[in-house]
Amino acid sequence: MDVRPTIDSRRWRRLLAAALLLVGPAGAVAQESERLDLSGRGHGDVRRWEFRCDAGRGCGAWTTIAVPSQWELEGFGHYDYGDQEAAKRPDEGRYRLRFTVPERWRGRRIELWFEGVMTDAEVEINGRAAGPRHQGGFMPFAFDVGSLLRYGGDNLLQVRVWEASADDSVNRAERDADYWLFGGIYRPVYLLAHPPASLEPPAIDARADGGLVVALAARGAAAGDRVVARVVDSAGKAVGSPLAGTLSAAGDRPAAELRGRFDGIRPWSAEDPQLYRLELSLERGGEVLHRRRETFGFRTVEVRPGGLYVNGRRVLLKGINRHAFWPDSGRTLSAAIDRRDVELMRAMNLNAVRTSHYPPDRSFLDACDELGLYVVAELPGWKDAYDVAVGRPLVEAMVERDRNHPSVILWANGNEGGWNPALDDDFRRHDPQRRPVLHPDAVFGGFDATHYPTWDELAAALGPGSWWQRWRGLPRPLVMPTEMLHGLYDGGMGAGLEDYWQLIRHSPHGAGAFLWALLDEGVVRTDQDGRLDTFGNYGADGVVGPYRQREVSFYALRDVFAPVMLLDRFLPPAGVALTLENRFDHRDLSSCRLRWRWLALPPPGGGAVVTLAAGETPAPGAPPGARAELPLPPSPPGAPPDALELAVVDAAGDERMRWVVPRERRALRVRRKVARARAAARPVATSAADGEVITLRAGELAAGIERATGELVSLALGGRRLPIARGPRLLAGHRGRLRAGRLYAAGGAQVFAARFDGRLEIVEWRLDASGWLRLSYQYRAAPRQPYAGVGFDLPPDAVAAMRWLGEGPGRTWRNRRRGGRLGLWQRRYNDAVTGVDWQYPEFKGFYAGVDWAELELADGGRLLLALEADDLYLGLLRPRFPERPRNAVAELPAAGLSLLNAIPAIGTKFHPPADLGPQSRTPPAAGRYRGTVWFYVQPPPGSGAGVEDASEAFLAPHR
Repeated sequence: MDVRPTIDSRRWRRLLAAALLLVGPAGAVAQESERLDLSGRGHGDVRRWEFRCDAGRGCGAWTTIAVPSQWELEGFGHYDYGDQEAAKRPDEGRYRLRFTVPERWRGRRIELWFEGVMTDAEVEINGRAAGPRHQGGFMPFAFDVGSLLRYGGDNLLQVRVWEASADDSVNRAERDADYWLFGGIYRPVYLLAHPPASLEPPAIDARADGGLVVALAARGAAAGDRVVARVVDSAGKAVGSPLAGTLSAAGDRPAAELRGRFDGIRPWSAEDPQLYRLELSLERGGEVLHRRRETFGFRTVEVRPGGLYVNGRRVLLKGINRHAFWPDSGRTLSAAIDRRDVELMRAMNLNAVRTSHYPPDRSFLDACDELGLYVVAELPGWKDAYDVAVGRPLVEAMVERDRNHPSVILWANGNEGGWNPALDDDFRRHDPQRRPVLHPDAVFGGFDATHYPTWDELAAALGPGSWWQRWRGLPRPLVMPTEMLHGLYDGGMGAGLEDYWQLIRHSPHGAGAFLWALLDEGVVRTDQDGRLDTFGNYGADGVVGPYRQREVSFYALRDVFAPVMLLDRFLPPAGVALTLENRFDHRDLSSCRLRWRWLALPPPGGGAVVTLAAGETPAPGAPPGARAELPLPPSPPGAPPDALELAVVDAAGDERMRWVVPRERRALRVRRKVARARAAARPVATSAADGEVITLRAGELAAGIERATGELVSLALGGRRLPIARGPRLLAGHRGRLRAGRLYAAGGAQVFAARFDGRLEIVEWRLDASGWLRLSYQYRAAPRQPYAGVGFDLPPDAVAAMRWLGEGPGRTWRNRRRGGRLGLWQRRYNDAVTGVDWQYPEFKGFYAGVDWAELELADGGRLLLALEADDLYLGLLRPRFPERPRNAVAELPAAGLSLLNAIPAIGTKFHPPADLGPQSRTPPAAGRYRGTVWFYVQPPPGSGAGVEDASEAFLAPHR
């Protein structure tokens, strides 16, 4: 049997009931507690137990099962989603395990711990009940089992588990819910052996001013026994002097309270997660009876009329809701998965998480403590609450387990009506820090946590209030939607976020917000050949996929929530500095470093972004909320660089944001680089043939233009016809009739220019001797349309890949423009549907800030487009939306390739775009729009066709 240490000295992770415990060597004096694992510790670390279930797949006979696990994922029982009637069926499973305990444990106090069992459990050891039936699937529970064990001999553990509870209020709180339901022993099972006299987990109240209060209780100790507490920093150095006291009689659990103040401590915050260790000892007559260690942080949380304050500074919670979930193991996770999720949230520049809708694993909160993430810790209660009798011990279990985590700054008593007001005071009763208690989706406890406000509703809540409130001086609640911008497929989340966040950030009543949700709950269906099932549009809510695949909204969140902002769109003139804004809550900007690179951007079709010079510099000083000037790094010799890349790195060494700032506007940059490419090519003969279809030729390139419409009807190279045609056609409004058309030669180029009497006013095609084909056009936007621009036919099966210089890594919507970064990107074709097949980033959609794009065609040829305009989007094919997308859809133009001055917005699960604020509902501006686009064609490799001597310097092959 594996007797493992209970300390991870590298991270101080709490692995036991509420503390880090030391393990002494075999035969040592019983000063430390020991842990004996009866199961594995989570996903990827399991142990086989005997198992039998009563209904569904794989049931009716004894076999084995991994523990911990959800039995559905192991091939047993039924898959149920929470709001279905079948979810109430009381499927039952029986577990058996034979184990031994060391003889040297005789005389110790032995606890049998279950970290989580869904949902009711009865436990026997050696045929005798370990205790009463436990109810509630998300809380740890333990039994004193020392009198039931055979020391040094064989023991039989039997556990009877019911997926649905015998208590109706438990089912209403935990299982009548909008998430996947599972059954089984899904978190670790272990024994803890304590000395006969031992300390229980302490209750710590450590304040930012260094004040420390430790409430202690002991089992098997006597009044007058001494307790000592030492504070140690992360380097193992003692802080201040030890605190000492004596236990006083308090029933069978003598207790003590130690108080002290420690100077020079560094308070814990999400931006500076400083942890300390409390080393406790229980002593009698100079002998140490028991030792215990607990990790904690000095931290103060206050709700004031002007905001939510941590350590005396106002903070805004940039939060998200997170289910504890992994596709092939359900809610059986591991410390590695929990840590990865915290790292993922921090990579999005989030600083807070709500544990919707139940307590997570201990290791998740350990990672929040260590890496820095504020936590709203939630009691189960999706839309209905526990009764008092069953709820009271569950609140006690949750609070006593999690109260010493500095990351936990707020409690949530249920969700959306799933709170029992009779339990509100129970949180404070067990929490010495007396953290505020929320009612999510209600006004309570000083917070307005109303869910899913429209932009107008949020603006009203954050506004000055009614005249009655102002006249009476009534206190205003802090506005903090605990669910907002409900994700679904590609909608919500980053779409609309900038407008919402601007309201919250600039209001004195804003405390933050929590987006819904972190991940798509796509479970592996072992009964359906392993497909990932989100239960249709119920579980596809995340900003990342089930295996944490990043959707494009990931990058929008990272940008909007960045703690440092660069306010310049273009490089300033020589001698003028860039401007940075510090949006940290606690840190001065000087705590960061800046990494920079001067870049040469590739010309149309070019091969790579070239680094001309690079370096690193300290960030200038600026307190939170202030701005600072950053002088430009020294420019390299030679031609001026095209752009400066700037990355901000925080004190922990994590990159928080990266920008690429161009030297000039896109239209000027593209015009200059296309001119160089044209000049580098050897001229070829050009000609034109008039008729109903005008043919412009340059070498082996032929472009057919329909005289009556000005549309490109054919484009061919060496007799090979390209799949693009029928454009430019107006995507909204009528072109009108041809007023005048003229075919002429100009400077070795062939030009056809046409004017129309409708909204499409001018179309001009120019094919010059370099083989570059230029389209210039002008139109008047139609009013009240979701998009504005021109389009071409381009069938999806004609495109194999795209490579582009522009903003990436993915597509955008009108209300999700943040998060893109100028760079050279490439993508193979996919027909991905967001939240359905998780092939990210998606290929089809609208691309912003595109200098040029090179389409690799199905036959191996390439079509190059260069957009000589500042405000053009490139639309590539038409994205597919899944069935029943609710409001997470957008109106799409009927074109395979489009050039747009305005693109559509997308909605959330609950709201159409018009409800999401100015960016989401602003129609294209009235007036005229102009566009210029260059086309260049290269043949398939080895075909021998092509414009003569096209410059390889500008059209280098990239495959």
